[in-house]
Amino acid sequence: MHPVQPLPPAEPIVDWHPGDGPGKDKHKLEHKRGLRRSRREEGAATDASVPTPPPAPAPAPAPAVMPAPAPKKAAARGKSTAISPVAPQSPAPVPAPAPVPVDVAKEVAASPLPGRGKHRDDKRDQRDKRAMPAKRDNREKREKAAQTTAPAPVPTAPAPAPAPAPAPQPVEQPRRHATPQAGKQKEGDDRHAKGDKPRDRGRQHPQGKSGGEATPSSGKHQGARPVASPSSAPAPSPAPVAEAQTPAPILASAPAVPAAPDAPAAIPLDVQLYRIFTAPGYQPATAPALLKKLRGIHITPEQLKSFLDHEEQAGRVVSVKGGLYALPRNLGLAAGKIMMNERGFGFVAPDEPDKPDIYVSAEDTLTALHNDRVLVRLNVPRKGRGGPGPAKVSGAVVKVIRRARQTVVGSLLKSKLVWFVEPDDARMRVDIIVPQPQPPVPVGHKVVVRLKEWSSPKLSPEGEIIEVLGPSNAAGVDLMSITRKYELPDHFPAAVVEAADEIPMDIPPEEIARREDFRKDFVMTIDPDDAKDFDDALSYKQLPGGDLEVYVHIADVSHYVRPGSALDNEAKRRGNSVYLVNRVIPMLPEKLSNGLCSLKPRVDRLVKTAIVVLDKKGHTKSVRFAEGIIHSKVRLTYEEAFQQIQKPKGEVGKHIKVLGEMAQILRAKRFKEGALNMEFTEVKVRLDADGRPIRLDRIHNDESHQLIEEFMLLANEVVAKHLRDKQIPSLYRVHEKPDPERLEDFQTLTRSMGVKCGDLTKPGEIQKLLTAIAGIPEEPVIKTNLLRSMMRAVYSEKPLGHFGLSKQNYTHFTSPIRRYSDLVVHRSLFRHTGAAGQIPQHGRGKGKTSASPLPTTVYIDDATLAADTSRGVAADVLPTGVGLKGAAPSSFDFSIANLKLLGEYLSTTERNAADAEMESVKLKKLEFFSLQAAAQKKQTYKALILEVRSGGLLVEIPDYVVSGFVPLSEMEGDVYYFNAQRLTLEGQKTRVVLRAGMTIGVQVAKVDLSTRKIDFATTRASVKVTA
Repeated sequence: MHPVQPLPPAEPIVDWHPGDGPGKDKHKLEHKRGLRRSRREEGAATDASVPTPPPAPAPAPAPAVMPAPAPKKAAARGKSTAISPVAPQSPAPVPAPAPVPVDVAKEVAASPLPGRGKHRDDKRDQRDKRAMPAKRDNREKREKAAQTTAPAPVPTAPAPAPAPAPAPQPVEQPRRHATPQAGKQKEGDDRHAKGDKPRDRGRQHPQGKSGGEATPSSGKHQGARPVASPSSAPAPSPAPVAEAQTPAPILASAPAVPAAPDAPAAIPLDVQLYRIFTAPGYQPATAPALLKKLRGIHITPEQLKSFLDHEEQAGRVVSVKGGLYALPRNLGLAAGKIMMNERGFGFVAPDEPDKPDIYVSAEDTLTALHNDRVLVRLNVPRKGRGGPGPAKVSGAVVKVIRRARQTVVGSLLKSKLVWFVEPDDARMRVDIIVPQPQPPVPVGHKVVVRLKEWSSPKLSPEGEIIEVLGPSNAAGVDLMSITRKYELPDHFPAAVVEAADEIPMDIPPEEIARREDFRKDFVMTIDPDDAKDFDDALSYKQLPGGDLEVYVHIADVSHYVRPGSALDNEAKRRGNSVYLVNRVIPMLPEKLSNGLCSLKPRVDRLVKTAIVVLDKKGHTKSVRFAEGIIHSKVRLTYEEAFQQIQKPKGEVGKHIKVLGEMAQILRAKRFKEGALNMEFTEVKVRLDADGRPIRLDRIHNDESHQLIEEFMLLANEVVAKHLRDKQIPSLYRVHEKPDPERLEDFQTLTRSMGVKCGDLTKPGEIQKLLTAIAGIPEEPVIKTNLLRSMMRAVYSEKPLGHFGLSKQNYTHFTSPIRRYSDLVVHRSLFRHTGAAGQIPQHGRGKGKTSASPLPTTVYIDDATLAADTSRGVAADVLPTGVGLKGAAPSSFDFSIANLKLLGEYLSTTERNAADAEMESVKLKKLEFFSLQAAAQKKQTYKALILEVRSGGLLVEIPDYVVSGFVPLSEMEGDVYYFNAQRLTLEGQKTRVVLRAGMTIGVQVAKVDLSTRKIDFATTRASVKVTA
């Protein structure tokens, strides 16, 4: 401790008392520490210090008037009570203590210290014998001195000064004392405070509390207080001391004393808990132990327990024996979504994106169904493959956290004892027991069953029939089964329809006046022949020097669908439109999707426009964005546009030719930069009036499709770059790099086909491979397996880039009529983009924009982003179904945490819609081929061998993109044996060797519409000719 320096006479000496000097020893220091603690406690009850004279020049300072020690603070060093060990205090208010007379202070200061000697050896000898009695004697003397305090306050008197002092000014005390006016504690204020060990400071409450309310005698420092000058009047008495003698819980339901206005906001409960769980060295703790670690949150033990139970039900927290809580990964567990296979096993995609998929064998799936959220106990990672799929990690399901679906669609059947439903989904390998339907339902009808609780795999699941769809072969029942299976909505709520009907058809003049007018430009649309919702349109201007100014006009859905409205909530709930074979389930009501928002020809429509200036080589020179109005001149189908590209005619042909040439430049530039050419044949099923398939048409990705594709990619890229450069929170379309282990499996397959490839973790190497296999028979097989080894593109709040397109910046901006993600991007972009945010290098001046009425959000750095997104793990906003029930994340909250949840939510609805679309197309294809199986004269199709298995061949008909299986029993003309090392089938007589990539002739043998499977057969001639 440093000697106390004299202060000016007009100011009181702070924290000074007799005994300070170079001759102090350890016991004296302990004595002074006890006095200082007492003085700090009483400092909260006195508003001004008693002035004392400055120290004399003698070696020992003169004694000063000092307040008597208050009762010892029992809450020190982390104790939970503030009651003194002396006799209990009266609950009645007591006046503020007065300063102790000088003679009493002298007696206390001059009292003999036990264990004190003249020499160091004497002190060392006596220390062990008299340490405890010394402490007890000191405590008794301090308590005795406290009891001699005068009952009435004594007014303070100013110290004599040699010269007139200036006007009194409050002085900031360098040492902190608790006052009723709690202030913000500064870092390092207590670094010289005697007796404040790190253990004491570490338990300090963020708002100045330590195990109780922040009362004047709580003993914890709230901040520096002004010290009155000698001429200051005494302040009113503080709050009664007796209030501090009733301890309050660490986290009360409401704060006893409000925090200071400049105090930092408390960290949310979920963030604090997950920081505790993820801290290094964390050991599973009980709820009361976790409660003690929370800071700045007023929550009851019951509320904390309820929150932990909720997190446990969601699989984010696990409770083990004794009520100890921890994260699943700390206990060898993992939570995620299970994807079942038709053969019974499954893979669990963990919640942590950097973790590999977990293989679960059929006997370890418990009662999990496809897409259920489960908790898995991890096994020791396998060194070899040893099982299906690329994952090296295996596990067993220990708990089904949440069902993906509560309903199942299937066929009603009856055994000798019970009625049951056979699910249409082949991945569900158990039948559902149901009671006998009343009224009676014929056997074989399609029904919808609601599942009951199913906890044991030894028992069959049970359910109840909630809807009868009709005979399985009736027209329309098959597609109705798909809508029920994927829980797709079949109508809009009345409030949504009413909100759409209230929107006027005409555009107000004031809205037209504030927008940029593109109605005089030659604007056109190109879409499929059966499309009704036209999202995008194109126009251009030829600039001096050969530059091309391209206008990508996108329907302005955000003008009609306001955040938080009934239209917005329903669009968010659906997530996207669903395009089945015979119908469209739109995201927006028809008045908007096919009417006001659709960019129809010869009518005015509102648009959001991306204006890009390109040079002759396709490089972007400038970009700006504007809200505008267009008047489309012509609507073209892809077939009509392709004809204009081949033989341009009139003004339409002129515009098609200019835009088409630039599109090809952009396309060549994109592939040169490493984009993957992963184009597949698309087949469109044509139906008759009764919904039966009559023909299958191949859709070629010709130059008309490429024209639209390239400019849509360009618009998506420039929007994403602008959002990223301006650090505007938004959604991005992310396609991450493929898993190296999956690429290793793919390389093994390509080597077996005699195709060499380099480092496939680089997009450029994959594109070289695709160029090398172009035109060879194995191309479809290699492309299909390469696609399976890729990651799935998703929506994310982080601009992680798009691997397949080889773009660092990419989002979805061009289809807001059918994708909610695009609507979010529109709001984000034009909410932050004003006139100053544009780059009008060329064009027509001001480029008006507007800002939607949304709350302001500040973009944050990566470190804060990581902390903010941790809140997402505690927010359970995903609905019970597949994003089609319940509430979704907020549509106008642009915080990073909400965008993360919104991206996950929309990725789920997108996958659900894609699965429904593919199943509807597959169903109608199988129905088409079932007619071929029943024909007397069967047609032979060219089929590509995708995979060779021990039981036969997995093949695909490339012309119709239909896959099926050729069993060994259906292969005529020879007996074939499976070679496991070479993955081939070898004919015993003909010596024909069949391997993946070869083309053979097949005929339709059998089609099972209920299981969605088709079997093919080969003939002696078909195998011999193609082999």
